[in-house]
Amino acid sequence: MATTPPLAFEANVEAKDLLTVSVTGIPAQDTLSEGIELDKSLVQSFTFSIEDDESELSSGYTNEEEDLSVPREIISSAISSTILQSECRRPIIAGTYNDEPAFLLRVQFQFIVPGSNHSWLSRIRSATISIILEDAPAEAELTDQPKLKRKGARQHREKNHPSIPQTYPGPEGWEGPISTEAVSTEFGAGLQTGWQGIGANAHWNQTRSKDEKGTVTVKTTITGQRRNQLLVTVKENSVDAYGIPSFLVVPLVVTHTSRRFSMRVNVRATYGFWRGKLAEMVPILGRTDEPLFFDPKVLAQKIESKEKGVGGINVVEGVKSLDNIDLRTHTSLRSAL
Repeated sequence: MATTPPLAFEANVEAKDLLTVSVTGIPAQDTLSEGIELDKSLVQSFTFSIEDDESELSSGYTNEEEDLSVPREIISSAISSTILQSECRRPIIAGTYNDEPAFLLRVQFQFIVPGSNHSWLSRIRSATISIILEDAPAEAELTDQPKLKRKGARQHREKNHPSIPQTYPGPEGWEGPISTEAVSTEFGAGLQTGWQGIGANAHWNQTRSKDEKGTVTVKTTITGQRRNQLLVTVKENSVDAYGIPSFLVVPLVVTHTSRRFSMRVNVRATYGFWRGKLAEMVPILGRTDEPLFFDPKVLAQKIESKEKGVGGINVVEGVKSLDNIDLRTHTSLRSAL
């Protein structure tokens, strides 16, 4: 059976403040494998505009007075034609790990495209999540320290950075169920989500002639001299092209020195474009948000008072040890169990 070759897309960007993007579908070859001449009507093009003000999808979160000791629950949130949100789930679990004071944190992410439209343009194809932990002593802790030169002070802070000894998934990563695409698939594309104010449509037919297998993947990498940086990459199943999972919980154990520390979370989401200028235009969630702060002394007081947050859930709970905790019971990747 003759098959239609895939279309390659080119993007041309014009102007400065308003980006006018022309996308043209050009067949990758002039003739089909059987020598049949290509139907030139398959070539499609459309033009749309994107307002480029170098801003995020929403204004950044700022900390209230209490947030300087107890991390706010909502880390970042943006509601456009897609919904992106990151949270520090409650309760925070406090204990020890290898005899060092530690917290179990569960960072939750939501990537939601309203409705059932999962075209190659509108879906979220991948996400890169960075979590950076750093020493952030309170004023009282700074006054108790001897004065150090700038370089010495920086090195002293680096020695007090928290560490991430364990997370799930680990360095081996996680793969979802393997799926197989049907022999013949017809595609239609419409650009309706991803950024506000975009509306464009292009249609073509493309038929596959063989089965393909794929799976969703989640990988983590811990870096930094104190193992204080976590990078999480999430990629969609390239076969079904439904986008990445809409809900993800990443648990991590954090050891600390009983000093206040900060956590900054950034999420870079990539939509359906896979190359060219459009592929580089991705929203970064958390870029302008203030970091979260964890003050172990204040959180210890919350354990004693059993303070509750939204929904009546304890803000923080204490356990004796986190040494033997199974992080798989705290993740959204349930098929790993």
